[in-house]
Amino acid sequence: MRYIGRYPFKVFINLFTGKMSGHFFFADEYYGYDDALYTAARLLRLLSREERPLSGLLASVPRYCATPETRIPCADECKAEVVSGVIEYFRQKGYEVIDVDGARVIFPGG
Repeated sequence: MRYIGRYPFKVFINLFTGKMSGHFFFADEYYGYDDALYTAARLLRLLSREERPLSGLLASVPRYCATPETRIPCADECKAEVVSGVIEYFRQKGYEVIDVDGARVIFPGG
């Protein structure tokens, strides 16, 4: 556990991360930012050391559903009121709502 000021925080070290936009970040053997050519070279190096094809390597990786961000046109003057109404409506119905930067309603089964 480390501290920033008087607040403790956990340190997590990720050697590889990716974003939905297709950006991939490596934190080992490189400076730690995304670079398409470097990512391609790392993939080729990995494949050159494996007997399995890429499809075989990916077979064991879990698959997740991803949906695009939904943006509904709304006048700036009433956005806060609309989001507050959505949050209140779904919370009253018993759903979990994540209200960071808008409203994300968690439905059973996804």
